[in-house]
Amino acid sequence: MAVAEYVEKKYGWKLEGQQRPNSIHLTVMPSHFQTKEDFIHHMKDGLQYVAEHPELEKAGTAAMYGMVSAIPSTEITDRFLKTFMSKVYSQPNQ
Repeated sequence: MAVAEYVEKKYGWKLEGQQRPNSIHLTVMPSHFQTKEDFIHHMKDGLQYVAEHPELEKAGTAAMYGMVSAIPSTEITDRFLKTFMSKVYSQPNQ
């Protein structure tokens, strides 16, 4: 997560942090071909920066992901997500 946050903040890439396992998700389209070298350079920079600043893993969204992954039961997060999604996708009162 810290790498994704760094790369987004510094270079504007939109990467999705995932957990179990901790990873970064992204979608690559043919239109990205022309920026592949920039992306690789920016990711290397992000990886190096986070390696040099391990405290970033306990800050920002990375900290939230770490906290959520430490919850012993997925029942709490499952219930929260079901409630949240039902509110997001419910029809507004007319």
